[in-house]
Amino acid sequence: MTTAAVANLPLQGRGLPAFDKIQATDVEPAVTILVQELEAQLTELEEEILC
Repeated sequence: MTTAAVANLPLQGRGLPAFDKIQATDVEPAVTILVQELEAQLTELEEEILC
């Protein structure tokens, strides 16, 4: 997980998120980070399969 992800409450990877502290403004950046990370993982997988 990236440094930006660790700073974003919905993406903290330990236990449940601190739902009482998450703001609506945290959600869009969290989804953006997740999509970027998943796209990178998919690209890596595709390269492994095709090579």
